[in-house]
Amino acid sequence: MTMEARVSLASTNPDISSFAKLSVPKVNIYFAVSACQDEGIINAVCEEERELTEKQAKARLEWEAIERTERPTNEDWKDVAFCDEFHLGIDPQVIKRVKRKIRPEHGLKPENVHRKKVTSKDTKVKAREDEHLRLLNVFVVIGYDYRKILTYDAGNVVGKMSTKCYTEQIHPHLLDDFRSKGLTLYRDADSAHLPKAMETWVKKNGLKVLPLRSVSPDFLIFESMANPLKRAFYARRRAEGQMTKY
Repeated sequence: MTMEARVSLASTNPDISSFAKLSVPKVNIYFAVSACQDEGIINAVCEEERELTEKQAKARLEWEAIERTERPTNEDWKDVAFCDEFHLGIDPQVIKRVKRKIRPEHGLKPENVHRKKVTSKDTKVKAREDEHLRLLNVFVVIGYDYRKILTYDAGNVVGKMSTKCYTEQIHPHLLDDFRSKGLTLYRDADSAHLPKAMETWVKKNGLKVLPLRSVSPDFLIFESMANPLKRAFYARRRAEGQMTKY
């Protein structure tokens, strides 16, 4: 059966359309792949996002409707400061590159293997638990014509913040600025914000906060800024390390 006949048959009989696609000669598949490459299309792994429950999706929509009503324009957000924490590994985690032959067996030769305490196959959480990766923990606040960077000690190896960490190391350093500038702290739904002690501290000290709904990292501007900031940090750190070395 010719290619034209298969396409014609598939178009008139949907039940065999998959058969027609599977029966395409290899030469046509090759040209299809080449065409995709020419168009800048690759076979990539999908980015993953947590699927929301109906309750979570409804809460997000309700939050968005309320905030859009209270702050309908960009000007209305000038008194809001966004915040998030960053965890920067400060132990050597360089990537070693080597010139070698293409075939896989050459990559496994001893002289072509980079042995590290923490490899790319390890998760960062596991690496932190093993204390192989020391962290620099920073809390960043950015608003209109305002920025502040605070380092903090989380009291654990994974950098997880607690209510005590917020109320003793972070929020006290923001109070004067926020009061004088009339700022509101836009914060995520971290579990450390939920205890009664946090609510009591915020009310007692007059810190205005705008809590974000859970499972909504896309509502926080830092989610799109994390990778560029970390790349800039590591690039500068490597450059300074080279200057010190020589």
